[in-house]
Amino acid sequence: MGIGFSRQPILSSTLRPLGRVLAGKLPTASTTETVESLLDRGDRARDATDWSTAAAAYGQALHAKPSLAHIWVQYGHALKESGNLAAALGAYRRALELKPDDADTHLQLGHALKLSGQYRDAGLAYLRSYQMAPSVLHARTELIRLGWSSAEIAQSAPPADAAAAARKQQGDPAEPAARLRDYLQRNADVAELIRRGFVDDAAQHHRLYGYREGRDILDSLAERPPVRAFVLCPSNFKRCGIGEHARYIAQCLESMDYEVIRLRTTTELLACGEV
Repeated sequence: MGIGFSRQPILSSTLRPLGRVLAGKLPTASTTETVESLLDRGDRARDATDWSTAAAAYGQALHAKPSLAHIWVQYGHALKESGNLAAALGAYRRALELKPDDADTHLQLGHALKLSGQYRDAGLAYLRSYQMAPSVLHARTELIRLGWSSAEIAQSAPPADAAAAARKQQGDPAEPAARLRDYLQRNADVAELIRRGFVDDAAQHHRLYGYREGRDILDSLAERPPVRAFVLCPSNFKRCGIGEHARYIAQCLESMDYEVIRLRTTTELLACGEV
């Protein structure tokens, strides 16, 4: 069992201008159709889930008028649904060249990157989307699915207001103190450990144990509670460190009234079907 994170800045490769390459491969627009009629044809095909027809119509419209950022997004959707992920990535990146501050386009880029197996770049795209629109939870949900904890996401998000920004810049001690009080309130056992002298304070416990024990992940589950949890660990029933950790997570989830199913192999997980 394990979770990995990367907090490096968004690389230029994530937003490289593949749209310009893609633009040279766009279908040539018919001389008898206007851009408006092509877009209407694309929209009707999209609504009918005829993705190849939609992609062709949007592509022809963009050949005639390549400055339509929102149509590059629609073109990307149609290409993605048609199974052409490489071209879809180029379309979303072209849309971001034209409109770089669109949170939803970064989200869609993240989806396409995830589908293509580029999980690191997908996480960076989702993070950029969340930073631009933290009140919209789709990007945050995707980050959690990629293994990010609530604390990691919160640390990467921009301050909610100027006052918060000032506190962060000045190193206001009230903010971390409030977080630690909240940590103690959510984890009654930590106060007992401090009383017994096993740890010095809440900050030390979180730094040494809380993150590794998955407490932030458990908090994120409380925000969007499921009804069932699957604990997949090859050492689930063995007396070893990994097995003990799996049992600890399972017991915590059971104490939160989730139905917990312990599994040792992905074959067992697949046998559960869609749940």
